[in-house]
Amino acid sequence: LLHHARAIATQDHPRMAVWAPRAVAELRARGEDHLAERAEINVATAWMNLGELGRAEARLRELLERYRRQGPPTFVHWTLLLLGYTALFQEDTAGADRYFAEGVAIEVPPRTHSPAAPLRARAAFRRGEHARAF
Repeated sequence: LLHHARAIATQDHPRMAVWAPRAVAELRARGEDHLAERAEINVATAWMNLGELGRAEARLRELLERYRRQGPPTFVHWTLLLLGYTALFQEDTAGADRYFAEGVAIEVPPRTHSPAAPLRARAAFRRGEHARAF
């Protein structure tokens, strides 16, 4: 768990790809299912940042299906935004825009770590709403 935490803190994606799956297993064994789900997201995030976009997308789609059924909304939000970035990195701007639009529409608790505000501004800018974007 410490290796996983260090990989997150330092944004060391190769190490995150190694330690996040192990953290998932350890957290599940301890009954820490919420934290295990967060670590599951980290697995896909690591793959995305390492350029393993197909692998990341497949995992994120699985997670999205699960989170749509059982929540929480924050995980649906994060997963949709990560799918948006994965699509964007694959030059699928239309797909990215769809994921981003759906993701930013989901209500999350105040102070939730999220790139939603810049994504909303990006969408407004594309619609020609420059003042609103800024």
